[in-house]
Amino acid sequence: MDKNTILMILVILLMAISIASPIFFYLNTISPSHVDRVGGGAVASVSVFVPAECGDGLCELDELCSSCPGDCGICVFECGNDICDTNETCNTCPVDCGSCIVSGGGGGGGSGGGGFTPALRINFKFEPGVIQEQMFQGGSLIKTINITNIGIESIDVDLSVIDLENFIFLDEKTIYLKSGETEQFDALISVSESTESKVFLGDIKGKAGNIEKSIPVVLRIIEEDAPFRIQINISEETKVIKPGELVKANINILNSLGPLSAALLSSIKDRQENVLLDKIDEVDLNFGENIFPQEFKVPIDLEPDYYLFFVNMTYGGKNYIDAVTFRVESPVEITGFFAEDYIVYSGIIGSILILLVLFYFIKKYFSRKKMLFVKKRKKEKIVPRVSIIQTINKLKNLKKRADKKYGYSLVEEFFKIIKSFFAKYYHFNNNLTFEEMKNKLNKKDIKQKQMVISFIDKIAHIPYTYSLIPKSKFIGMVNEAISILNSYKSKAKLDKVKKSNK
Repeated sequence: MDKNTILMILVILLMAISIASPIFFYLNTISPSHVDRVGGGAVASVSVFVPAECGDGLCELDELCSSCPGDCGICVFECGNDICDTNETCNTCPVDCGSCIVSGGGGGGGSGGGGFTPALRINFKFEPGVIQEQMFQGGSLIKTINITNIGIESIDVDLSVIDLENFIFLDEKTIYLKSGETEQFDALISVSESTESKVFLGDIKGKAGNIEKSIPVVLRIIEEDAPFRIQINISEETKVIKPGELVKANINILNSLGPLSAALLSSIKDRQENVLLDKIDEVDLNFGENIFPQEFKVPIDLEPDYYLFFVNMTYGGKNYIDAVTFRVESPVEITGFFAEDYIVYSGIIGSILILLVLFYFIKKYFSRKKMLFVKKRKKEKIVPRVSIIQTINKLKNLKKRADKKYGYSLVEEFFKIIKSFFAKYYHFNNNLTFEEMKNKLNKKDIKQKQMVISFIDKIAHIPYTYSLIPKSKFIGMVNEAISILNSYKSKAKLDKVKKSNK
């Protein structure tokens, strides 16, 4: 066959694939997530799951530290750390993931039937996932909390109260749980009559081995004889949202004084009470109940976490406040070939585009013109060595600050520095997620690719949890980043010498 005949056959094959693609996407609907391993760990079948309840404090069977670190704990990629990481299985790291348990029929030998399901050695969950109470000065109540061992080993969970030690008293300090066992403990919440009327934030924390989980607690203390009572009611459909979406609430103000005007400040705050968004209005209140709808569009770059919808009404020199939580979840992450209906639509649109391109080349073929044009590859710009040095200096400064005062803000700053550098160095869009950067790096022909991809994969999900990673782990990540950038600095110097010799 001549060259034109072979090319025509390829065009026809591409056309058949483009027509079949949308049908293939449509017929393969989403099924619950499962990974079946046969024998020595070969993957038999993989389908996609998009976590529906990530952030509820419950690490379900279909959630992992990678897909839902807030519920299942932080992924630390190290065999023997009591955590079954995403790159570990019951075959590769049984000390963390446990022995492979046969599910379904068949034997469990090297090639026997049945699948294997890895389980975390140490893991537990709290229920409820968040506590928020409005209380009068001098009031008290008891909250019963369930704690369940969802790992495969018996554990001792150490319980503590963070930032609310003057108000919350636990009847247990340590709870022993066998695998699958659920126990209850009581939290007495008591407020003295002299307690200031305001919103108090804190956590009830549990720790077992390297796993730490927390229940966020919001206490709103009000005066029983106050002339105003404020209550925020977040609409049910916006209690859990994604970055860039609207959170909606009705602000209910009970006025016992009569018609008047007051200043109403509404805001969105993080758990450290930093104001992210706010607006102030002058409102006219009638006697009795008054309802004011309010909404905020949260930033598109907001990290997954619990946030506060906060209201402060000022009248007669006094403040009357209320606050409730809502949760921001990660955007849907596609982890396989088929996830949600938008894959169907994108497949159809992509197929139409392919058909248009094929039509163009077929027309060229029959008009006996050239079908393909080789586009000269643009020479990539080299990031200046001074830019690499500046980034290294930022990371060194971050280490010094961590030695003095380590907190969430330093972890967030570290991620911004790393993301900004890799985006600039590899000419990526700065809005890409770490996962998207990793996928693009996989397609590039570059030196040190595996080292960089491994580093990005290691840090991608670490900060999205209420439990701060250990300071030593954080310093280790910063040192590893500095080491990688030093190797880039050497390469930049070599490129500069080569350029000057030309």
